[in-house]
Amino acid sequence: MKKVILALMLMVAGAMVVNAQITVNGVSNFTVDGIYYGFDIGNGEEDIDENGIIHNPFFVVHAGYGDCELLKNDSDEPIDLVVPARVEFEGEWYDVRSVSDIEKCHSLRSVVLEDGITEVYNCFNDCEKLESVDLGASVSLIRSNSFCNLPSLKSVILSESLEKIGAQCFCKLPALEQIDFRDLCVEIGWCCFEDCGFKSLDFRQPLYCGTGSFRNLPELESINFCDYMGLMDAVFCDLPKLKSL
Repeated sequence: MKKVILALMLMVAGAMVVNAQITVNGVSNFTVDGIYYGFDIGNGEEDIDENGIIHNPFFVVHAGYGDCELLKNDSDEPIDLVVPARVEFEGEWYDVRSVSDIEKCHSLRSVVLEDGITEVYNCFNDCEKLESVDLGASVSLIRSNSFCNLPSLKSVILSESLEKIGAQCFCKLPALEQIDFRDLCVEIGWCCFEDCGFKSLDFRQPLYCGTGSFRNLPELESINFCDYMGLMDAVFCDLPKLKSL
């Protein structure tokens, strides 16, 4: 089994903008194990822990699939991807906070995000062999157009910190028969969970659902609502097998 450790977006310290390029610890970008890293300004607040690690001042961005040689391979050897919460480069440690721009990876079989990562965007689309996704405990935001068109995806574990799922996430997942929203109170964007293989849906906490959030679910037979669901028009439609509410 091939293990790949990938960090796509990091929060870092000590950066300054020079000619529109941000420099951190003397570098403006770097590559680790075939992955390209580039920096962008975050919230600007420094927090130094007991080990001298500086947290929170800056994000690292654009370490996408196009620059990732590890995931561009065309072999049939499966990749089980673990995205770490921290990564080391030339003796400096950086906190991973976001993941982006991994798409169309032929060999990707599973994804696990370590605790500490808080955001996913424009990521993990069109990966034909991806079977399982574990978002860890810290992801609070999934931006639009993530986790789409995954014909083999059977398991999704949502983060206990999740607050918002952007539009058109988790759509076109015919093998996904169930998803556990647990006790999450989540805002769901329009056309999320469209064209999935759900057989039942159980909402234990109020959710705010955008238009078409649960549309065209050909295998759905039952929905269990909690009180105070916030629904836009046409949230639940094209459900030919629905028998009970």
